[in-house]
Amino acid sequence: MADKDDDLLSQYKKDFHADYGAFEEQRDKANEDFRFAVVSGGQWEGFLEDAYEGRAKLELDQVSDYVHRTYGQWTLNRIGVHYSPDDEKTTDDDAELLNGLYRRDFRRANGATAIDNAVLEALYCGVGAFHIATEYDDKEDVDSDYQNAVFRPIHNAYSMVVWDCAAKRIDKADAERCTVIYEYSRDAFERKFPDAQASNAFTPDDRREFNWGTKNSVFVACRYTVKTEKDVAYVFGNPITGQMETVYRSQGDDAKDEAMGLGFELLREKRIERRYVTKVLFSGTQILEDEERIAGKRIPIIPIYAFRSYVDGQEYFHGLVRKRVDGQRLFNMEVSKLAEDSATANKRVPLFDPNQVKGMENHWAGDISRKPYMPIRPIYDKSGNIIHNGPLGYLEQSPIDPNTKALIELTAQFIQTGTGGAPQDTINPDASGKAIKAVIERIDLNTQPIMENIATAVKWAGFVYREIAADIYAQPRMIKTVAEDGGEQSVRLMSVDVDQDSGMPVYRNDLSKGRFEVVVDTGPQYQSRREATVETLKEIYAGLGENDPNRAAVLGMLIENLDGTGIDDLREYNRRRLLMMGIRKPETDEERQLLAQMSQQPDPQQKLVEAAATQQLAEAQQMRASAVQKIEDAKLKRAKALETVDGMKARRMEMMLDVLQG
Repeated sequence: MADKDDDLLSQYKKDFHADYGAFEEQRDKANEDFRFAVVSGGQWEGFLEDAYEGRAKLELDQVSDYVHRTYGQWTLNRIGVHYSPDDEKTTDDDAELLNGLYRRDFRRANGATAIDNAVLEALYCGVGAFHIATEYDDKEDVDSDYQNAVFRPIHNAYSMVVWDCAAKRIDKADAERCTVIYEYSRDAFERKFPDAQASNAFTPDDRREFNWGTKNSVFVACRYTVKTEKDVAYVFGNPITGQMETVYRSQGDDAKDEAMGLGFELLREKRIERRYVTKVLFSGTQILEDEERIAGKRIPIIPIYAFRSYVDGQEYFHGLVRKRVDGQRLFNMEVSKLAEDSATANKRVPLFDPNQVKGMENHWAGDISRKPYMPIRPIYDKSGNIIHNGPLGYLEQSPIDPNTKALIELTAQFIQTGTGGAPQDTINPDASGKAIKAVIERIDLNTQPIMENIATAVKWAGFVYREIAADIYAQPRMIKTVAEDGGEQSVRLMSVDVDQDSGMPVYRNDLSKGRFEVVVDTGPQYQSRREATVETLKEIYAGLGENDPNRAAVLGMLIENLDGTGIDDLREYNRRRLLMMGIRKPETDEERQLLAQMSQQPDPQQKLVEAAATQQLAEAQQMRASAVQKIEDAKLKRAKALETVDGMKARRMEMMLDVLQG
């Protein structure tokens, strides 16, 4: 086993030195650019060191401002990732789930910090990089295997990230290996690897000798390797639902048996090659952590280039500093010389006869500009008469060389032409959102290629993240997602529902499947676009009449985009109104349930109609009952009348009988 590890370690180090040596000159230039712009005194490192030893070395930095201004443009117009369905089987809900998870991981793991660091390094020296890694949700819980994606910065990527020398693509998607150098202090190394010998896998060739102090560091290498394995894919189909399912031979026979047990039938099989990535950690003398498989199918290191080209089969890259180094050095040299002359030259040097200052030499020594008066002897002739009183003349200071003056002006003009000088646009704090957006979008065309390269890198990061998410978010779990406006919602991954048509169980929120297109969102950040939307809606609302049917809808969207404190209740009320109006689609299960409940309730007009009908029916029933009562009363009166008549008839008959009998 030890011999095998030694062979692997030897191969790792051999590959590393081959990859590093292929771009060693570019790495050295990048290190020089970085120190030139960042380190105090860096603009004089390696430049006229002997000629300017012990002399003034001024740095009137005009290059860093250009870098900072371009970086400021980036921070105002950060590029984001957006996923959309790329086939018929992938739904908009699947894409929104992936978008929500990306925003969640990007926010909770400081993704902006990682990418910002890579962008800034690219602006300085031509290349930067960041790492999309995974970490356990709870490292102390032995029963939990839940993982999350995290974004980590890589500092000094020009020296610490070494790509496969055969890779040609700007995103290094064609690289088969990548080695990242991590720097530990000796104490930190001994704590992390207590049984290992502290030896360097590689010592970066940089300019640490110029630093005031250096650390006692240990450099460890982490190698990522892309590998492929042959496999067989079995494609199953459900004859009832039409649902498709793919399992692989590497998953074992249980996966096939489970599919057939759920009513699936084998449709076809295909021999394939599956990609995967491994990681191994090694020092100069041993393998510190054995090779292991990691999530995803791509190397999780994302490079960002500023300007990049291939010349004679060799990769060349640079940032905003390199092409302006000579002009900045020339400007510093001339200004330093001018300052030196100004500091050492006297105003005017008086000329005297030695007899004029005899005995008063100490008075005239040193700086005489602060003395209230200076004694001087006159010059006498042979007869004792004063023939001259005061200096015999003056030694004038040397005028500024016109060539030096012209060179300073020419150099300053050259630097300003290349960098654009100080920004002329200032943003009025009272300006509207649209006006601010217009200022932001005026991007210097000199840096536009850099923004395109950054967009390419961020897009590739979206691809890498999607494949990592397919592996780590393939277990049933509750997880939070983040909407574009920053709102959070809880989602259950791999939830099981019953298909209403077939009665078979189906998975919802399954990120292990589906095809997604990665689109980068360029332009102002969401907050800037939101403010511009509010301004536009205000203009539309002001132009609508009082009775315009669209007025309520526009007002609702305006409230929806407002941002501030104390308006949560208003926004919640407005959200319900927009749902009922059909302007806003339900995004959560709670909103869908709310919409279903509200749709079952009749609208107020219908309720008024029904109430009126009910009232009319009640009044009709009351009138009918009253009529029936009147009829009954009439019948009773008629019966009483008949009874009275019958009584009267009976008494009359009795009276007639009495008369006849009488």
